[in-house]
Amino acid sequence: IRLQPAFSILKKIDMYLKLKKLYLYSIKLSGIILILLLVLSLCAPYINPYYFWPAALAGLAFPILWAATFVNALLLIKHRFWLLLMLVPMIAGLPMMLRHYNLPLKKSETGSKNEYTIISYNVHGFAGPGNGKSNYEKQVQVHHFLNDLEPAVACMQEYAMKDRRHARYIDFLNSGLNLSHKHLSDFDRSFKGTSYTYVTSTNYPVLQEGTIFTMETDICGIYTDIQFPEGTVRVYNIHLQSVKLLDEKQLLRPDKQLPSKENIFHYIRMTVSKLRTAYRIRSYQALAVSESIRKSPYPVIVAGDFNDTPASFAYRVIMDGMTDAAYLQNRGFNRTYAQSLYPVRIDHILISDQLIPGNYKRYKIWLSDHFPVSASFRFK
Repeated sequence: IRLQPAFSILKKIDMYLKLKKLYLYSIKLSGIILILLLVLSLCAPYINPYYFWPAALAGLAFPILWAATFVNALLLIKHRFWLLLMLVPMIAGLPMMLRHYNLPLKKSETGSKNEYTIISYNVHGFAGPGNGKSNYEKQVQVHHFLNDLEPAVACMQEYAMKDRRHARYIDFLNSGLNLSHKHLSDFDRSFKGTSYTYVTSTNYPVLQEGTIFTMETDICGIYTDIQFPEGTVRVYNIHLQSVKLLDEKQLLRPDKQLPSKENIFHYIRMTVSKLRTAYRIRSYQALAVSESIRKSPYPVIVAGDFNDTPASFAYRVIMDGMTDAAYLQNRGFNRTYAQSLYPVRIDHILISDQLIPGNYKRYKIWLSDHFPVSASFRFK
């Protein structure tokens, strides 16, 4: 009877040791899984998703994987072998993390009179930040925003357009935007519904215009050869394949409206299916854009909605030989897709190494489901 309290204490100690052992096993197992996924996400830019699309999903989750590995490493800080094992992919992924979470480590020379600004903006068909319908009021507001900034070049994607018999979009484009030259992609004038076009505008002379065709009549961008006083630049205005999420967008904004339990797995399955399709199409489009860039006789700037993060195959293929204007500029994730709490930067401005990039800025205005971004550049 007197020994019973001692047995009780020993039993509790034994239980504690077993739980501690189980805890360590679970942390080490999760560490192995995180290391494998983090390595896969680092390989994602080099793996064509047409052949292995799960790597692209790992690339999309890169910031979460890197942060989770960091937390896991802290939990194993007393275990040197495991700590070093987790530090290796974390250190290898640090440059990629700095492409997602910007730190102002690079100082740019600004204020030069020979510096030019380019803006990229997916205007979402002038439907606003939600899933509304196109309206002229939003078109005018977008134009006012651009006119106030006075850019040298403005690239817009998903610009609403109809035949002049049905709508005034083209009239407002010509009269409301203070950039004299407008390069529009082709659209079906016989179609009474709204078409979404590409528009590149500038006040500088335009030498040549072109279109990047992919499958049959589908296009993923336009290019415009613009003559600046110091030389000519070919500006690409691109919009790679969208994921086309509908009700699944609830997964991106859980603070607004959580899906019901019976729908959440359906939404996840549909989202993965749409991502797989979009990744494969974007890989083809990115290769087409890259081939066009390779043949350009002029320095190149690529601006637009890539629908892909810096840890993606499409981003790496297009960025070859170029500089991301956002890299080491500003502070934070600078997400450009407004309808997602997850910090995705999918709108990019890439500048040829033959030019000198300057300041980069994201504008948090709620006129579209994307935020516009701008970058300055000058000639060497």
